[in-house]
Amino acid sequence: DSVPLLLGSFSIGLDLASMQAICTHPDILSSDISAFEQCQESAGALRDAQILAAAFVSAIRVLENRILRLKAEQQANVRSLRDYLKSEDYTELFLKTPPPFLPAKIQEALRNNLAANKETRDLLDNDIADVRVKADRLRNTTISATSELASFFEDCTHFFTGIG
Repeated sequence: DSVPLLLGSFSIGLDLASMQAICTHPDILSSDISAFEQCQESAGALRDAQILAAAFVSAIRVLENRILRLKAEQQANVRSLRDYLKSEDYTELFLKTPPPFLPAKIQEALRNNLAANKETRDLLDNDIADVRVKADRLRNTTISATSELASFFEDCTHFFTGIG
């Protein structure tokens, strides 16, 4: 049996520590206090998994942004090269020296593109490694927390939800 009781809200009431002190007082909590504390510890497993899941999602977002940056850099380089190939400078140079000659400006653009892409790709590789690390942490925490969460849902719901 339970009685719903509002101990606080966003605008008025008690802080979490005060609410916990009231709810776990021996005169109010008729259950074993050590069982309640174990349930709070088990509830922490869910919180830990949530924190790691948020870190994993954040790492995914960073990776997605890095990929967009690489695409934008490549598109800018392609536009620059395309504009040069359409320019009068290139046309005049091409007429003077036909292929397989590769003008210095194009060679420089290709070198700059490779250098910029290497830097961004290195950052991308670091982001991928970060995603892997965070995914492993999340997986390991989820695996280890499964028994704690199962225990929490089986043994602790009467502390946190009303039954009646």
